[in-house]
Amino acid sequence: MRQPRLIPSENGWWYVSPRKVALLPPEAAREGRLTQQAEEELIKRGFFTTAEPPFAVTVLTATSCNLGCSYCFQNTEASQTASNPFAPARIPRRLLVQEGVERIADFVQERMSAIGADRLSLVLFGGEPLLNPSACTELLRRLKPLGLSNAQMISNVVLLTPQIASELSHAGLRRIQVSFDGHRADHDRARVDHKGSGTYDRILRNITQASQASGMKWQFRVNVSHRNLKGLDRLIEDLSSLPLRQPADLDLALIDDVGVGYDNDLSYGDALADRFIELIDLAIDSGLSVPVIGTPLSSCPFCSGFAGTTGAVINADGTLYSCWETAGRAEWAVGTVSDGYLPDDQIKNKWVACDYAAESHGSSEKAKRFFQKIDSHILNRTYSPGIRQ
Repeated sequence: MRQPRLIPSENGWWYVSPRKVALLPPEAAREGRLTQQAEEELIKRGFFTTAEPPFAVTVLTATSCNLGCSYCFQNTEASQTASNPFAPARIPRRLLVQEGVERIADFVQERMSAIGADRLSLVLFGGEPLLNPSACTELLRRLKPLGLSNAQMISNVVLLTPQIASELSHAGLRRIQVSFDGHRADHDRARVDHKGSGTYDRILRNITQASQASGMKWQFRVNVSHRNLKGLDRLIEDLSSLPLRQPADLDLALIDDVGVGYDNDLSYGDALADRFIELIDLAIDSGLSVPVIGTPLSSCPFCSGFAGTTGAVINADGTLYSCWETAGRAEWAVGTVSDGYLPDDQIKNKWVACDYAAESHGSSEKAKRFFQKIDSHILNRTYSPGIRQ
């Protein structure tokens, strides 16, 4: 379960849990920890009273991808010698079929019963999940009776049409996360199709049309590197001008080097934090919503609970993994939906969190300072004093 974060503020301390935020006075914490009196007051006000989180499932409906981003964690070492630089070598190709949907539904129902969960959240993932849209809609429909309370997709949306968006929405999909690699010129150098063509304008067009057809909620992830940092103001202006039915969320995230030859020269520090804050202010002033960005990976519902106690990551062929970044790599398999998880002693060394292979952007102390400075600013811009849900 995700633990609350204590974040310094000009007026005291922000105390942040998954669903609640409180602004506490300076005397509420000592040496980075809540005082007993402050904790008792929060208990009295019901701060720690929350519903049990849903069982969290990620399913890769297709491991192939229609784009060729060089930094993708699903690329393999063979990418560096691929005959087509716009189609890097990737994890093995797998596609979710109808029989697989049934096996996944049975597995999820069994796991939920075992841990006493009555709600379910789903992430449709890939590769590119829209290479297999029928499996996406069928999985949504099949899991709905199990208490599906939240469903989102992570997609590049190059293949998204108004009809597909409408079908997904009717099946229960509520949110799509799409990534951008900077403003048009920067994005179109990084996020290309297999012919090397840029995708910026196609993505913006598809988001607009899909939103009008479905009312879908959007989350824009901006991959930040030294290659695109200067032009992100113009990207945010473009995103905030999209005619969406409801405000979108915007996340800024440093691109990680996951060992396939992509580098990012940015590192944690006050200058970069100040640049993030400039961009965050622009986004909020333009009508976008900006969530806190420093949530630790130890809070991830997929990989933080060992052997399927809080969630599961399932490949298109039914193989189980601990996290998104190991999915599709046979050496990291931890079981199957048909047979369940392997014995604990066989998977304990394979149970890792996302970013397990990424190069750090700085020391843990610099990372803590970086995220606390940014998240304190976001909270100051977003909330008024008191407890908010």
